[in-house]
Amino acid sequence: TISASQAGNANVAPAAPVLRTFTVNAAPLTAQTISFASPGNQTLGTAPPALSATASSGLSVTFASTTTPVCTVSGTALTLAAAGSCTIVASQAGNGSFAAAANVSQTFTVAAAPVATINAFTNGGFEVAANNLTPTGGPSPDEFAEGWQSGNGVTRSSAEARSGSFSARIAIADPGFGGQGLFRNSIDHGGLAPVASANWGTSPTLTFWVKGNSSETGNLNYALRYLNANGSIISTGFGARTIWTGNSVRDWTQITLAGIVIPVNTAAVFFEMTLAVGPTGVQPPGNCGVDNTTGLPNPCDYGQAAVYLDDVSLQLLP
Repeated sequence: TISASQAGNANVAPAAPVLRTFTVNAAPLTAQTISFASPGNQTLGTAPPALSATASSGLSVTFASTTTPVCTVSGTALTLAAAGSCTIVASQAGNGSFAAAANVSQTFTVAAAPVATINAFTNGGFEVAANNLTPTGGPSPDEFAEGWQSGNGVTRSSAEARSGSFSARIAIADPGFGGQGLFRNSIDHGGLAPVASANWGTSPTLTFWVKGNSSETGNLNYALRYLNANGSIISTGFGARTIWTGNSVRDWTQITLAGIVIPVNTAAVFFEMTLAVGPTGVQPPGNCGVDNTTGLPNPCDYGQAAVYLDDVSLQLLP
């Protein structure tokens, strides 16, 4: 508002002031935009990069998370809290010269930490077998693959390998009802990382590959046992799988098993495997039936039932 006035003089009276009011508009605000590149998919347990964004005005950009159960933000520091989808919003409120910028958001995946594969068993591929073979029926107690032990005195190795050159083998004389193998870890054979206390209370995953043949239905029985630091068994999980039926040979098949929860004070694990077949209908060893043509006793087939085991691993949660 402007006031125009005249005070007059000795001859002229003062004039009445005249006011004029008008509007002064603000200068137009300059538009601005935000450039915000995605930090990319992340994995729990790894350090995410600092958030980075720029505004065309040169003003600083602020960040906020709209998915706080998965991720949070403090300044430019991104913190990963859980697996899931994370959304970060970048904003710039503007000032007297620049209008507020349109928000820009980036959404990315936060993956769970990978499961740690711990070689809790000695040589799950059995590749040291070449220097330590036990003859069929031989009395040698030497261990195959530094940990695979058989309780029935038959050959414990085979070139029937899924990978590498050798696999572990359990065979049963015909007729027979069982054979066993024991796959032990660091309590019995040094040099392997023991089960850590961080793994107590978690459920491990045991995987192995098997291939078998039998004249009758055969079952592969297994036991996953947990040991304390003294080597004493403190817990056992059992199970059974039918690997083959009838007079057949099965290709390599992967078995994945969920072990029972690892108890407190577990320091090591061992894996026991038993082969069981039903009656074959032939005579005891030394008299395995009679040849219909010659009338002579048939030789016994000491390899009629066998199972091959390879590539054993135990996965423990980190």
